[in-house]
Amino acid sequence: MCGTVVRVSRLRRSRSGTHRIFVVAADGAGRVTIDANVDVMGNFPIRDGEQTVVRGEYYYDGSGRDGVHWTHHTDRGTHPPGYVELDGVTYR
Repeated sequence: MCGTVVRVSRLRRSRSGTHRIFVVAADGAGRVTIDANVDVMGNFPIRDGEQTVVRGEYYYDGSGRDGVHWTHHTDRGTHPPGYVELDGVTYR
């Protein structure tokens, strides 16, 4: 998925680690929430207006919330490796 970063939230801590949550105005698909685990992929600089390409796993939680997570490499389960690319720099 590719688009423009339109909102960046503060880091959030959960049982699965520290997460960077941001919203992308995706080309042709509306706005999509991205959930990147920075404990796995490292923290990265991000700001509104940056162009991004994201690879991860789409989720829908049944209560109206959806987005993309697993935007990092993994050695657990069957998740394909993901990444976040911001203005040409790739974070895995």
